Amino acid sequence: MAIRILHVVDTLETGGLETGVVNLICNMAPSRFSHIICAVRNVGTLAERLPKDRTTVLQLEHPSGRLPVHTPQLLQIIRKVKP
Repeated sequence: MAIRILHVVDTLETGGLETGVVNLICNMAPSRFSHIICAVRNVGTLAERLPKDRTTVLQLEHPSGRLPVHTPQLLQIIRKVKP
């Protein structure tokens, strides 16, 4: 069984951290790891580079400019995916 990893990012638009997460996912052993990405604001163009067979992308649809992250929504995701 693959180890589930939950990545929480602001967005999957082009950026340093976001590109790093995508590169990390693409280069990790597919037989050992599956990935869930939780985009707080929106899913961007980098989502197209993710391997579809072992990556799930979720979106919180958090309003732009408002912080902190809606903790109850994130907690619900953590309980559901059990990373």
